[in-house]
Amino acid sequence: MIVRHLLTKLEHEVRGKKHVGSFLRLEQLNAWEQEEMRKLAETKVFDPRSLANLSSDESEGQFLDWYVSIDGNYLVVRGDQEPPPVGQDFEYLNYFVEGTLSEILKQIRVRIYENAAQARRVFKHAGLSAGKIPKRIKLSQLREVNLETVLDRIRNADPFGSPDDILAYVIISGREKDEWGKDILAMCEKEASNRFANPDFENSDSLFPLNQVSVDELKARRIRGMETLAKFNNKFPAVTCFENRIVSYDEWHWNVREFLAGMSDDILAELLLVFFKGSVEPTERSKVLFREASERISRRVNY
Repeated sequence: MIVRHLLTKLEHEVRGKKHVGSFLRLEQLNAWEQEEMRKLAETKVFDPRSLANLSSDESEGQFLDWYVSIDGNYLVVRGDQEPPPVGQDFEYLNYFVEGTLSEILKQIRVRIYENAAQARRVFKHAGLSAGKIPKRIKLSQLREVNLETVLDRIRNADPFGSPDDILAYVIISGREKDEWGKDILAMCEKEASNRFANPDFENSDSLFPLNQVSVDELKARRIRGMETLAKFNNKFPAVTCFENRIVSYDEWHWNVREFLAGMSDDILAELLLVFFKGSVEPTERSKVLFREASERISRRVNY
């Protein structure tokens, strides 16, 4: 096993968030080394695409591209028919190191430190960054321009027949049961995982193409949506405040609109999904949320 390439700024996913790291590309693995890497992957792989590749029935005997983070904590695995991981900057070394994985990691760090400029590039992304959920949503580009229709399709989702976006919405919302009591959330998560395991299936029209978007990311969005809802509830808790004259309706309405206006489309959509996952709350709070999203959906951007 040898290393001849460094990849800085390689994007990989950890618990639903996009991270950027410095990785080594492992080459010329013999059969024993491939097997050892598979065993190692059970404790080190966090990237869902890598897990899907290793779990595939076709992965045995298939040539796989292996990438290991410079700190040795993360593995990224791609099939021989897949494009390389995105976001990377390739650096071809004017030397190569070989040996076991631990030997390579030890040797490569010594060699990199000999080049100060290269060391700055590599070790800038050597550890685990905070990570970000990718931006995917532009409400003005939704094919469904009617929010009531979108919510109705979520309430009546077919886990095996609904398009990718509807499955994604159900998972983000955390809606556990459908109107007939079936465990819709578990079924949607299982079907989304099945679609993710088949990356050759094209669905470029979706906001959440499930051949590319993992269930981990959708769950991370649910967590963020719940956190945003908690902030919303704490900031605007009283639905009877107008009767008690704590604040005028106009002032309250302006404050809510200002609060929502500061949100990206992704965060607003997540808030809506967790807010409306059950029956619609018939209050001013639901009306202003609905109005903000509807106005963004109805916008049309000219390109």
